[in-house]
Amino acid sequence: MACRFTTGASSDNLRHIYKSVALPKISYGLNIWKNTLNAQSSQKYLRSLQRRMKLRICKAFNRTGACELLALLQCIYIVDELKSMPDGITLSNSSKKSTRYLPFPN
Repeated sequence: MACRFTTGASSDNLRHIYKSVALPKISYGLNIWKNTLNAQSSQKYLRSLQRRMKLRICKAFNRTGACELLALLQCIYIVDELKSMPDGITLSNSSKKSTRYLPFPN
């Protein structure tokens, strides 16, 4: 009987979890803390968080740069994505019609 080696969840499943769970949690209450996105410490924290999630999705090595990860997954920095969201709309309370705010194409 042959055993199959697996490396965990597939990239598509991880990407779906990122879009449906992680991004809404990050954007929750964005109207309140959106002005802190200009602070260097907030940007550093969010980009670090995004990089760690993208490393897991791509199953890449820790040495892989953030720019390469964003290019592989065809998305933009999370800070720029959050800044581009209009006031009053966050990922957690938006309808399915406003999925254009997500960094991954459908």
